Amino acid sequence: MGGQLDLHSETGKGTTFFFTLDFEEIEEGTESQKNKFSNLKALILESGTSSKKQEGYLREYLDFYGVEYTSFRGKDELVSLQKSASYDLLFIDYEYSNEESLTTYSEMTQGLVLITKSNYMKVIDSIELNILKTIYEPLNNSKIQAALKEYHKEEIVPSAVVSDGALLEDASSFDANILVAEDNIINQKLIKRTLEALGLRVSIASNGLEAFQKRKDNDYDLIFMDIQMPFLDGVEATKEILEYEDEYKQPHVPIVALTANALKGDREIFLKAGLDEYTTKPLVRAEILSILNNFLNRVKEPEPEIVEELIEEEVIVEKPRIEVTPAFEYKADVLISKASPLESKLFSKLIEPLGYTIEVARSTEDLYAKLQEENYKIALFDKSCEGLNVETLYNITQEQEKKTALTTQLILMNNDADNADENDAKYVQRVINNVVSKDLLGLLLERFI
Repeated sequence: MGGQLDLHSETGKGTTFFFTLDFEEIEEGTESQKNKFSNLKALILESGTSSKKQEGYLREYLDFYGVEYTSFRGKDELVSLQKSASYDLLFIDYEYSNEESLTTYSEMTQGLVLITKSNYMKVIDSIELNILKTIYEPLNNSKIQAALKEYHKEEIVPSAVVSDGALLEDASSFDANILVAEDNIINQKLIKRTLEALGLRVSIASNGLEAFQKRKDNDYDLIFMDIQMPFLDGVEATKEILEYEDEYKQPHVPIVALTANALKGDREIFLKAGLDEYTTKPLVRAEILSILNNFLNRVKEPEPEIVEELIEEEVIVEKPRIEVTPAFEYKADVLISKASPLESKLFSKLIEPLGYTIEVARSTEDLYAKLQEENYKIALFDKSCEGLNVETLYNITQEQEKKTALTTQLILMNNDADNADENDAKYVQRVINNVVSKDLLGLLLERFI
């Protein structure tokens, strides 16, 4: 690729390896997003005693998206700024605040974007803050963009008590069966809740293969198809469904592509592959309504007096707060089992800066024992670990899940992920190559945690 690999070494100090590569600058793609959120104004909390590199990164991202921002160092300065101008977002670093201040910030009219490490998750949940978006370190472009989109989504979807017209739009419903193919559990719940609020009956498929099988076994009026899924991805699953419909003379069920990473030309690519429409995650209510109106028949609108009852109910009904103390907790985010102690140490060093908690299994027997006794969000293990049986590992996690109701995602590392054993692949959430960069590992963990 025309690059150069080199190293710098000093006796007693260590060695630095580095490489250089020249790439052509491409203006299309992310450039089209520049100044996309220029209508937003934000406030950023600064610490008077310390600073982080990510503060600079945050400002660079906001500059790119055209967001106007102002810094402040405490509640008094914040109140003063709010008197002189109107702001939309409030970026708060958890480590620069405390419980009392966070509660105050969450009660502000601005949307609260909380920046924190993942190991503070339980503490933050216990405070019960009104948070627009939580961003787990490290910061990156997609996380900042998601927060800005989330604010727009909240603006598009007003509360039920705004106007008769808006309520009527939300209260009207569709009589239809929907299949959602999505492998991320959190996304499944969010999409299901959004669609059920519109009167739809929703079934879930956790991968492309399951989506294809459910389409064969059941009747649906519309399918939402995630593009990136295990076993069969969204495009492959769509191809199988279309072939099945054609071969057995079945009526076509419209398929809408779902993707988190919108790129220029995606819609054309998906339509060419046989999908009928395309939308991005997180779902925006206005877009979903447009898609549903396009493919489904709306049932009769509620009568005006029913609308009035809904408005009254929305105002006066207050759901009781239920405190739930989980019987079991995760011992760590990631359990690592590699073929050698050195590899385990190297992977731990890659994961630690990402803010995840880690535990290492010293052997296959230790891996089995830990998964039988404790709970982990992810088990990252090596195919070459001596005596490892993937099916046995899967069965152990299933038994533990029955006892604790906590799920462990299994990630298998293989020297050649593309040619991994098909029998192994059906017992795990993902098969990845044994050689992986910090960035790719970070994306993987972010997806499953």
